[in-house]
Amino acid sequence: MNTTSKQRTQRRSGDVFQDTQTKRWGYRFQFHGVSIFKSGFLSCDEAKAARKAKERELGAGGEPKPIGRDLTFREAVRWFVNTHCKTLRENFYEGRLRLATDFFNLDRERDIKVSEVTADMIRAFLDNLSELRHAATPSVKTVTDHTVRHYNASLRTFFNRLVAEGQWEGKNPALMVPLKKVQKPRVRFFY
Repeated sequence: MNTTSKQRTQRRSGDVFQDTQTKRWGYRFQFHGVSIFKSGFLSCDEAKAARKAKERELGAGGEPKPIGRDLTFREAVRWFVNTHCKTLRENFYEGRLRLATDFFNLDRERDIKVSEVTADMIRAFLDNLSELRHAATPSVKTVTDHTVRHYNASLRTFFNRLVAEGQWEGKNPALMVPLKKVQKPRVRFFY
Protein backbone atom coordinates (compact mmCIF):
# COMPACT_ATOMS: atom_id res chain seq x y z
CA MET A 1 0.00 0.00 0.00
CA ASN A 2 1.52 3.22 -1.14
CA THR A 3 0.31 6.30 0.73
CA THR A 4 1.51 9.78 0.13
CA SER A 5 1.21 12.55 2.63
CA LYS A 6 1.50 16.23 1.98
CA GLN A 7 4.01 17.76 4.28
CA ARG A 8 3.98 21.42 5.13
CA THR A 9 7.49 22.81 5.14
CA GLN A 10 8.94 26.21 5.69
CA ARG A 11 11.75 27.91 3.83
CA ARG A 12 13.73 30.33 5.97
CA SER A 13 15.36 33.58 4.92
CA GLY A 14 17.16 35.12 7.89
CA ASP A 15 14.58 36.03 10.52
CA VAL A 16 11.48 35.28 8.41
CA PHE A 17 10.08 32.13 6.81
CA GLN A 18 7.92 31.08 3.87
CA ASP A 19 5.23 28.43 4.05
CA THR A 20 5.79 26.32 0.93
CA GLN A 21 2.16 25.25 0.76
CA THR A 22 0.55 28.70 0.85
CA LYS A 23 3.58 30.61 -0.48
CA ARG A 24 3.02 33.24 2.24
CA TRP A 25 5.75 34.77 4.38
CA GLY A 26 5.81 35.27 8.14
CA TYR A 27 8.01 35.95 11.14
CA ARG A 28 8.55 34.33 14.53
CA PHE A 29 10.76 35.43 17.41
CA GLN A 30 11.01 35.18 21.18
CA PHE A 31 10.43 38.21 23.39
CA HIS A 32 10.99 37.69 27.15
CA GLY A 33 10.12 34.01 26.82
CA VAL A 34 6.94 34.64 24.80
CA SER A 35 6.75 33.50 21.18
CA ILE A 36 5.68 36.29 18.81
CA PHE A 37 4.35 34.99 15.50
CA LYS A 38 2.56 36.38 12.47
CA SER A 39 2.22 35.14 8.91
CA GLY A 40 0.30 35.88 5.73
CA PHE A 41 2.67 38.42 4.13
CA LEU A 42 3.04 38.39 0.35
CA SER A 43 6.79 39.04 0.24
CA CYS A 44 9.91 38.42 2.27
CA ASP A 45 10.62 42.16 2.55
CA GLU A 46 7.09 42.82 3.84
CA ALA A 47 7.53 40.16 6.54
CA LYS A 48 10.94 41.59 7.57
CA ALA A 49 9.51 45.11 7.79
CA ALA A 50 6.57 43.86 9.89
CA ARG A 51 8.93 42.00 12.23
CA LYS A 52 11.08 45.10 12.76
CA ALA A 53 7.97 47.19 13.41
CA LYS A 54 6.73 44.63 15.96
CA GLU A 55 10.12 44.58 17.69
CA ARG A 56 10.08 48.39 17.90
CA GLU A 57 6.51 48.26 19.25
CA LEU A 58 7.50 45.79 21.96
CA GLY A 59 10.70 47.65 22.74
CA ALA A 60 12.90 44.65 22.00
CA GLY A 61 15.97 46.84 21.72
CA GLY A 62 15.59 48.29 25.22
CA GLU A 63 16.24 46.88 28.65
CA PRO A 64 14.12 43.78 29.21
CA LYS A 65 11.38 44.24 31.78
CA PRO A 66 10.99 41.34 34.21
CA ILE A 67 7.66 39.61 33.76
CA GLY A 68 5.24 40.29 36.57
CA ARG A 69 7.77 41.08 39.29
CA ASP A 70 6.88 44.76 39.44
CA LEU A 71 3.36 44.46 38.02
CA THR A 72 0.84 45.91 40.44
CA PHE A 73 -2.52 44.28 40.95
CA ARG A 74 -4.26 47.39 39.59
CA GLU A 75 -2.14 47.34 36.40
CA ALA A 76 -2.82 43.63 35.97
CA VAL A 77 -6.58 44.21 36.32
CA ARG A 78 -6.40 47.00 33.73
CA TRP A 79 -4.51 44.70 31.35
CA PHE A 80 -6.99 41.86 31.93
CA VAL A 81 -10.03 44.04 31.31
CA ASN A 82 -8.52 45.65 28.19
CA THR A 83 -7.31 42.42 26.57
CA HIS A 84 -9.28 39.47 27.87
CA CYS A 85 -12.65 41.14 28.40
CA LYS A 86 -13.03 42.71 24.98
CA THR A 87 -15.21 39.84 23.85
CA LEU A 88 -16.44 38.76 27.27
CA ARG A 89 -18.58 40.65 29.72
CA GLU A 90 -16.39 43.57 30.71
CA ASN A 91 -18.57 44.85 33.54
CA PHE A 92 -18.88 41.33 34.93
CA TYR A 93 -15.13 41.08 35.61
CA GLU A 94 -14.32 44.76 36.07
CA GLY A 95 -16.65 45.27 39.04
CA ARG A 96 -15.48 42.12 40.79
CA LEU A 97 -11.79 42.78 40.27
CA ARG A 98 -12.12 46.46 41.24
CA LEU A 99 -13.65 45.36 44.55
CA ALA A 100 -10.74 42.95 45.06
CA THR A 101 -8.22 45.67 44.18
CA ASP A 102 -9.73 48.05 46.71
CA PHE A 103 -9.71 45.34 49.40
CA PHE A 104 -6.09 44.29 48.74
CA ASN A 105 -4.90 47.93 48.77
CA LEU A 106 -6.77 48.79 51.97
CA ASP A 107 -4.45 50.40 54.56
CA ARG A 108 -1.48 50.43 52.17
CA GLU A 109 0.67 53.33 51.09
CA ARG A 110 1.36 51.83 47.66
CA ASP A 111 -0.49 49.47 45.34
CA ILE A 112 -0.02 45.79 46.07
CA LYS A 113 1.98 43.77 43.56
CA VAL A 114 0.51 40.64 41.96
CA SER A 115 3.27 38.55 43.53
CA GLU A 116 2.25 39.74 47.03
CA VAL A 117 -1.33 38.43 46.80
CA THR A 118 -1.68 35.24 48.85
CA ALA A 119 -4.36 32.60 49.29
CA ASP A 120 -5.04 33.97 52.81
CA MET A 121 -5.72 37.42 51.37
CA ILE A 122 -8.15 35.96 48.84
CA ARG A 123 -9.83 33.94 51.58
CA ALA A 124 -10.19 37.10 53.70
CA PHE A 125 -11.61 38.97 50.71
CA LEU A 126 -14.22 36.26 50.13
CA ASP A 127 -15.07 36.15 53.86
CA ASN A 128 -15.66 39.93 53.92
CA LEU A 129 -17.46 40.02 50.59
CA SER A 130 -20.88 40.72 52.09
CA GLU A 131 -19.66 43.89 53.85
CA LEU A 132 -17.64 45.01 50.84
CA ARG A 133 -20.59 44.61 48.47
CA HIS A 134 -22.88 46.43 50.88
CA ALA A 135 -20.41 49.32 51.15
CA ALA A 136 -20.04 49.52 47.35
CA THR A 137 -23.76 49.04 46.63
CA PRO A 138 -25.98 49.88 49.63
CA SER A 139 -29.00 48.14 48.08
CA VAL A 140 -27.17 44.79 48.41
CA LYS A 141 -27.82 43.49 51.91
CA THR A 142 -26.12 40.07 51.83
CA VAL A 143 -24.41 37.80 49.35
CA THR A 144 -25.18 34.14 48.77
CA ASP A 145 -22.74 31.27 48.54
CA HIS A 146 -23.27 31.34 44.78
CA THR A 147 -21.96 34.92 44.66
CA VAL A 148 -18.89 34.04 46.74
CA ARG A 149 -18.26 31.11 44.41
CA HIS A 150 -18.51 33.39 41.36
CA TYR A 151 -16.03 35.88 42.82
CA ASN A 152 -13.58 33.06 43.56
CA ALA A 153 -13.98 31.73 40.01
CA SER A 154 -13.38 35.23 38.60
CA LEU A 155 -10.13 35.54 40.57
CA ARG A 156 -9.05 32.10 39.36
CA THR A 157 -9.72 33.12 35.76
CA PHE A 158 -7.83 36.39 36.27
CA PHE A 159 -4.68 34.71 37.62
CA ASN A 160 -4.84 31.86 35.08
CA ARG A 161 -4.99 34.39 32.22
CA LEU A 162 -2.03 36.34 33.63
CA VAL A 163 0.05 33.16 33.70
CA ALA A 164 -1.14 31.89 30.30
CA GLU A 165 -0.42 35.19 28.53
CA GLY A 166 3.04 35.56 30.10
CA GLN A 167 2.19 38.65 32.13
CA TRP A 168 3.09 36.99 35.41
CA GLU A 169 5.17 34.00 36.45
CA GLY A 170 3.94 32.32 39.56
CA LYS A 171 1.34 30.03 41.02
CA ASN A 172 -2.32 30.95 41.06
CA PRO A 173 -3.13 31.78 44.72
CA ALA A 174 -6.88 31.54 44.05
CA LEU A 175 -6.53 27.83 43.26
CA MET A 176 -5.56 27.23 46.89
CA VAL A 177 -8.91 28.61 48.06
CA PRO A 178 -11.57 25.93 47.60
CA LEU A 179 -14.77 26.87 45.82
CA LYS A 180 -17.65 27.18 48.24
CA LYS A 181 -20.08 24.26 48.10
CA VAL A 182 -23.61 25.25 47.16
CA GLN A 183 -26.78 23.23 47.26
CA LYS A 184 -28.64 22.51 44.09
CA PRO A 185 -31.82 24.54 43.84
CA ARG A 186 -35.02 22.70 44.61
CA VAL A 187 -37.27 21.78 41.74
CA ARG A 188 -40.08 24.30 41.64
CA PHE A 189 -42.07 23.15 38.63
CA PHE A 190 -42.97 19.74 37.35
CA TYR A 191 -43.78 19.30 33.68
